[in-house]
Amino acid sequence: MSAAIGTRAQTTAPTDGGQRIPGFSPAKAVLFVRTGNGTVATSEITGLQYLKYAGNSYSHPFGRGTSTALEYEEFNEIKGALLSSGGNRRVSYKPEVFKQR
Repeated sequence: MSAAIGTRAQTTAPTDGGQRIPGFSPAKAVLFVRTGNGTVATSEITGLQYLKYAGNSYSHPFGRGTSTALEYEEFNEIKGALLSSGGNRRVSYKPEVFKQR
């Protein structure tokens, strides 16, 4: 997944532990790689049936590649790279959040 994120994220852990900012959550690309076929499940909340898929989920924070780039445009580039890497994949977007205290 790191190759698809490219220059938008640091792919090695910082040696100083990084900086924590209270109330801040970076934008994330979430990749779900489905394994096998869906099985019918029933929602405990709505009682409606849906297909539930087994698989693995991976998330990766990302930032803007340039100072003029928009967050969602960057996500669309990442999404394209992740989807072209193989089948049975879904990519979702979690926007950046900054809650002032």
